[in-house]
Amino acid sequence: MTGLFHEYELKLAQLVNRFMPAVEMFRMLGSGTESAMAAIRAARAFTGKAKVIKIGGAYHGWSDQLVFGLHIPGTGRREATGIPRGRTARPRNAFPTIWDSSGGA
Repeated sequence: MTGLFHEYELKLAQLVNRFMPAVEMFRMLGSGTESAMAAIRAARAFTGKAKVIKIGGAYHGWSDQLVFGLHIPGTGRREATGIPRGRTARPRNAFPTIWDSSGGA
């Protein structure tokens, strides 16, 4: 739940539980940026790996670790003005065309 718990958050969680009883935990976040950052943190905790792959040219939120390479895949830090080098060291920018139609690389 968000830090500002509201009765409608509880009602939504109850609806999710009613229609998807296999869902054991449910978290609502305030933005897509916050959701992407939480997903990265969960993936790192689950895999034990520090690096992540993001698809270049797509918008993944406004956090420093994801916004670089937003407009043109492969430009890397050329679009990272104002972002400290350490923030872009671990995410890897992949081209959208590396994925085939089955979802594999």
